[in-house]
Amino acid sequence: MNAVYIKRAVTAIFTAAALSAAVYITASAYFSARRIGGDGADILRCAIERAAVSCYATEGVYPPTLDYLCENYGVSVDISRYAVDYDCFASNIMPSVIVSGVG
Repeated sequence: MNAVYIKRAVTAIFTAAALSAAVYITASAYFSARRIGGDGADILRCAIERAAVSCYATEGVYPPTLDYLCENYGVSVDISRYAVDYDCFASNIMPSVIVSGVG
């Protein structure tokens, strides 16, 4: 077989796997938020995770900071109501997101 053909096939398989993972994570976050029934902190956490997965699917890396998500992916955090701990260990590992209510 031609080396170019093999490289394209591997790239296509990797891309399909990454997109499938992104769809799975997004769907599970959505249904998790619906199951919770409207707890604001959990909905915000799911929104942040969805935006991070969207960034990974678009750019190939997870966003380094929460500010990057806010500036480029439309995430909005009401800092008077929520404290967000966004920890991105590496660009290829899903960030840890913890949201808690303030006051």
